[in-house]
Amino acid sequence: MAAEGGGDDEFMETEETASLGEESSAESMMIIVSPWQQDINLTTKHGSSLWNEGTKPVDEKFTGQGRDVPRFIALIKNHVSKCYLTGIIMINGKNLLSDYGITSLEEVKRARDARNAVIPTTLREAQPKIKAQILFHFIYGSLGSLPLRKISTRLEEIQQDGPTLLKVVLVDTFVATQAHTFKIKEQLYDLQLKAFKWNVQTMNQSVREIVVDLQAAGHSFGNDDIMIALFRAYAGSTNDEFKNAVMYWKNEWNNGSLASAEELMVKADGKYDELKKAGTWSKSSEKDEQIIALTARIETLQKEVTKGKGTSTSSSQKGAGKYAWKYDRSLSASATYVRDGKTFKWCTGPGHNKKAMWVSGHEPGKCTADYKGGKPKGENKTPPPASATRVDKTALTTLLKNSSPGLTASELDSKVQALLSVLES
Repeated sequence: MAAEGGGDDEFMETEETASLGEESSAESMMIIVSPWQQDINLTTKHGSSLWNEGTKPVDEKFTGQGRDVPRFIALIKNHVSKCYLTGIIMINGKNLLSDYGITSLEEVKRARDARNAVIPTTLREAQPKIKAQILFHFIYGSLGSLPLRKISTRLEEIQQDGPTLLKVVLVDTFVATQAHTFKIKEQLYDLQLKAFKWNVQTMNQSVREIVVDLQAAGHSFGNDDIMIALFRAYAGSTNDEFKNAVMYWKNEWNNGSLASAEELMVKADGKYDELKKAGTWSKSSEKDEQIIALTARIETLQKEVTKGKGTSTSSSQKGAGKYAWKYDRSLSASATYVRDGKTFKWCTGPGHNKKAMWVSGHEPGKCTADYKGGKPKGENKTPPPASATRVDKTALTTLLKNSSPGLTASELDSKVQALLSVLES
């Protein structure tokens, strides 16, 4: 019995030991979620397939223009992440893809030389060189004709090293100087939705690229400063529903529930997309309709004033039509104009009622406000064409009083000023 019991105990110990061994083996096993996590052996079929995949360039080549840098960097970041190449782009604790503006070419070269100085005796030791070459061929194949031409004389310096090629290419398109940084920040200070043809998403993407550019140069731009620039730009929209949403977001920012500029831009992108799909983004706001109505009213007032001034005689109207060309500056690109065998010169006054016109009786600027001599017949008598007629403040005030007798003095003055402003614009 004892022997049998001992046998059972021994069996149980053996089974338990085997179980513990399996658990220990499971714990020590590395879980592979990507083929790129393994060491690349170029002598195998699997290693060769990884090389082909890693060196395959993108279809849309990098143009070499500064505005294309963010897209180019984004493509490389995605490739580096997919192929587990992060180790070779870390230079002195800095990530070359996000700190390319403050990582010098000399630092990158020193890292390359240290990598190349290692004579690998194991597959693991060979990985940095292999991955640096994979990145080199990926970037090289993804370059357009302009950057390729620029680096053609520097290939020996680059030594088929991916990080070095990346830095050399970026040096040609990115200048980390104080003047460059000031120019970038100036774009945020002067941010206007109108400059982006009222496309909110395009403007927001430009802001994101500006922020990335500043970070790469080692400069930060405060979140509050970006928020203020965005709110000011959004306020330039002519869509009332969008502007109401902007006011709501501004209240959220003030009470702390809206924290980041990126969060604000995501909200604005979504609202813009919603209004575009609903077909209401381009709809005129009430203020726009008021401006249209004011413009129509101005045209009516101009006609009334012109009619009041020009109905006395038909001869003056005939004269205006006959000599209307005298006030047309577009007749000649130069300061002289030949007509009917006579040479006319463009004069801006101060004679002839300070109206710029083509003259032949005096040199430009050699006339006074009361100048009368030396002008051809009809020049003193000819009024400017009807297009030069302007509605003055007195006429506007009188007409508005008659059309809207219930207006207060301040309301009347405000409307007159608004009409004049539109008229002069």
